[in-house]
Amino acid sequence: MPVHDISHILASINEQLPGLWRVVTGGTFLVGMVFAFKALYQFKEYGELRTMMSSQTDLRKPLTCFLIAIVLLYWPTVYHATMQTFFKVSTYTPYAYRSEWGGTEFNKMVSIAGNIIRFIGFVAFIRGWVLLTHVGQQGAQPGAFGKALAHIIAGIFAINIFGTWAILAATFGFKG
Repeated sequence: MPVHDISHILASINEQLPGLWRVVTGGTFLVGMVFAFKALYQFKEYGELRTMMSSQTDLRKPLTCFLIAIVLLYWPTVYHATMQTFFKVSTYTPYAYRSEWGGTEFNKMVSIAGNIIRFIGFVAFIRGWVLLTHVGQQGAQPGAFGKALAHIIAGIFAINIFGTWAILAATFGFKG
């Protein structure tokens, strides 16, 4: 496939990214509300089972759902805190789009591919938090916590792909 075709495909995808960001952001808040209501219902069940002196009560499930709901509803704050932790940059926004790309065709393609990777990283970041709700439940797959943590950390690194690239370049000594 010629380079011109790849750059055209990437540019077309890049034009759709602002709308996709809004859809995923709205979905994040919606899922956060669902987990909040689920947590409230599980707290209610916990209280009812506790009054009947049941030994099957478990507070982990409602607490986990409640904490994940908080993270999803307040994801911009969590996002900025993790960016500050990993990159010492708290003002970085994944919504940063430039209308005009300067430089060569290759530089334009790298910048556009970076925007696409940022979006994929954001989806992975949110998916990691959703996967955390399955940790500790009956019938959960082994390694669910590691998988969720990998999604969260890889999502943060992908959201700031150019910062990650700069860290790798400085660590391994190649030009960035």
